[in-house]
Amino acid sequence: FQAQSILDQLSMNLQGELRVFRMRDTLLSSDLFQGIPHRLTFLLISMCSDQVFSPGDVVVRKGEIGDCMYIILRGCVAVYIDEEMNTCVRRMGSPMCFGEI
Repeated sequence: FQAQSILDQLSMNLQGELRVFRMRDTLLSSDLFQGIPHRLTFLLISMCSDQVFSPGDVVVRKGEIGDCMYIILRGCVAVYIDEEMNTCVRRMGSPMCFGEI
C-alpha cells in the first residue's frame, strides 16, 4: 500500500503530528473528552494506536476483561448480547467511544 510506505518514511515527530491532526476533531467531539486541556489531548492521542476491523469482526466479547478504550474514527459498530449475534442492543459510530476508561 503506497500511502503506508510514505507514512513510514516520516520522522516520529511528523507521524505524531499527523496522528494528532487526524484524531483531534474526533476526540474533541466526544462528550467524554470535552473541556480537557489541549496538552492532555495531544498526550492522549500520542498514546493511541490504530486498529482496523472488517465487517463482522468481533472487537470484544461479553465477560472479557478489558484493558483499552476504542474511539471510532470511521464506520460503525454494533453491540450484541448473544453469541449468535441475533440481538443488537446498540449501534455506535464516529466519534463515539467504548471500552475501558
